Amino acid sequence: MAFQGPMNPMLNLAKLLISRGLRVTIAATEMARHHIINSNPIAHNSQIQIEFFSDGLSLDFDRLKYSDDFFDSLKTNGSSIKNILQDLFQSLDKAQWVLATSFDEIEEEIVKAMDYLIKNRSIGPLVSPFLVGQKETDDLSINLWNAEDSCMGWLDDKPDCSPARKHCEEDDSAKLPNEFLEEMKKKETGLVVTWCPQEKVPMHRSVGCFMTHCGWNSTAETVVAGVPVIAYPKWSDQPTNARLCGSVFENSVKVNFEEDGNVSAEQLERCIRKVMEDPEGNKMKKKALKLKDAARKVLQEGGSSHNNVNQFIGELVLAKNQASA
Repeated sequence: MAFQGPMNPMLNLAKLLISRGLRVTIAATEMARHHIINSNPIAHNSQIQIEFFSDGLSLDFDRLKYSDDFFDSLKTNGSSIKNILQDLFQSLDKAQWVLATSFDEIEEEIVKAMDYLIKNRSIGPLVSPFLVGQKETDDLSINLWNAEDSCMGWLDDKPDCSPARKHCEEDDSAKLPNEFLEEMKKKETGLVVTWCPQEKVPMHRSVGCFMTHCGWNSTAETVVAGVPVIAYPKWSDQPTNARLCGSVFENSVKVNFEEDGNVSAEQLERCIRKVMEDPEGNKMKKKALKLKDAARKVLQEGGSSHNNVNQFIGELVLAKNQASA
């Protein structure tokens, strides 16, 4: 899909496989073609092949604003990907491997329970190497929107572990009152940007907690960063992930929504104070640091995710050799 979220873990998996000597093919919709071809070194990497398919809509159609129409069109006109997905799910019980973008140490019971249904192996967290203290081997990235790096300089000027700061994505700033934006800018209490380098933000020394919708990518990034979370879930897997953060990871506090689906300023203040000032917030910070340490260990030599990737690649190579023998 030509969305930023699915692109990042897919590319990080590709980089991981390339580092072990494999070649990778990435499939994406035509919408992403000009972003990838014109703006990314990935398009010129000989170890990555890129295949594009149509989703049945024109390139200027706003897929984010009219997401229902987008998915309807994909079902009707995106015949190639539709057939691939149908074949995938119908053959799932025959799959030799199902790779999960998580790691055993944070979801051990879930991994074991799913293993009764189908052989699955955790290979996450699938984040950029710099997030887990590793060296970047390739300068490969896919950014479908231009990130405003100015926000990093703004964070540099703030003290360590400051209160939560939320960035606005996809021009959400147009939905905020002008009076609010002007007051915030005048008092330097916050910064609104259209898109930020999200992997770098939760890692920054000045960020004391991170507010997120709890999509799995953001959840994994906050785990790796070792920063407490203010959960603001809206749809899809976000409510489930928010509950996981609160009940299992114990590194977050969740906002309470009003009947109209909005969140009051008082509610946000409650969450920020709970993380930054309440004794329970100190417990969240300790839990977050333990998760960070665990996330780094699983990717090191001998770690569970490292071993699972090696086993997966070993079986791929063995199957290829047997087929060509």
